[in-house]
Amino acid sequence: MKIGHITTLTSILLTLGSTPLKAEEVVPLTIEHFPTAETHHMMKVAIDNFDCFGQWAHLRGFTPMDQQTVVRMNRDTLYSSIVLDLTEPATLVKGDTQGRYQSVLVMNEGHFAKLVAYEPGEYELTQEAMGSRYVAIIARTLVDAEDPEDVAAAHKAQDGLGVKQKSKGRFDVPNWDPEALGEMREALKTLGNYLPSRDHSFGASIEDVDPIDHLVSTADAWGGWKPEHAVYRNFVPQQNDGKTAYTLTLKDVPAGDNAFWSISVYNEEGFFQENQSGRYVVNSRTPQADENGAVTIHFGGDSSRPNFLPIMPGWNYMLRIYLPKKPYFDGTWSAPEAQAAK
Repeated sequence: MKIGHITTLTSILLTLGSTPLKAEEVVPLTIEHFPTAETHHMMKVAIDNFDCFGQWAHLRGFTPMDQQTVVRMNRDTLYSSIVLDLTEPATLVKGDTQGRYQSVLVMNEGHFAKLVAYEPGEYELTQEAMGSRYVAIIARTLVDAEDPEDVAAAHKAQDGLGVKQKSKGRFDVPNWDPEALGEMREALKTLGNYLPSRDHSFGASIEDVDPIDHLVSTADAWGGWKPEHAVYRNFVPQQNDGKTAYTLTLKDVPAGDNAFWSISVYNEEGFFQENQSGRYVVNSRTPQADENGAVTIHFGGDSSRPNFLPIMPGWNYMLRIYLPKKPYFDGTWSAPEAQAAK
């Protein structure tokens, strides 16, 4: 079984200069600049799809299947996003969520997480502190989509996000060679299947990461963060032909007290693939457990089984653990792998 871990790679930040480049001028791209170019691409995609430059955009439901802008998104939380030009300093505002899990991740142009906020308050963002002119901010708010009251409360928590800034500036980044960017992305995503862990992929600076892990994870897991905030284990079953059923049993997963764990199934490209059952995720708020508290997830096979998730050719799955506890880090708890069903 190939195992991929979401980690982030050491990237070299470009000094982009203050002179705007003409839109038609294609900028050559080499591998050392991939994290910056890919982050600019992700920022542009978010702005084009959600109108989130200088203002918060909230997804009130899970990301539509045809609007997945980032690989390996989750369907446990509602996303909110904003892209800021820090030519003018900005103040990030986070409201009180009354104990509901809500994280706010601030990512700079080099794909480094310069801030992760959980507590309510105001956070000052400057170009000097963030390490780049532009930042992408992603908020995740936990929700039970099957409970209308919980959905309403999650929406209220999203509305508690704000920003204060004298001028929102403008979005003006290099026109990186799109063909080269796409080719590099696909090549790095293939390598991601062989990463044993993502624990060294993400961090606040190059000193926090393994450069190769960071590079690869920028392509196949953009927007990740350091292990103390969340850990990601991506597994590629050996017989992932879409016909062979698998099972996975989890017990005592060491997620934080105000956090959760989840299992998500993705297609070969790393995206959710629409299915008739509408099942894509099992998380710690909704599973059917046995008398011992163990949760068995059924990948493919009999759709009437508890915790069933459909599969497809090339499928893979990700285990997420948010705010992981000590047993994850000291090795007293380790993630099991799915086994072919007997």
